[in-house]
Amino acid sequence: MLLPGHVVALHVTTCGQSGAGLGSDEKEVVLLIYVIIDVQSNNVSTNFGP
Repeated sequence: MLLPGHVVALHVTTCGQSGAGLGSDEKEVVLLIYVIIDVQSNNVSTNFGP
């Protein structure tokens, strides 16, 4: 059985009205969080970039 080497968890948040106005005024993405999980070593990477 083949297992992936890495798994990505992604969370995206937008802003706008809630309740009856939900979905009527969606705005751009205001929060984007992701982590990369190394399945073999069970480590979570959160620092990316130079």
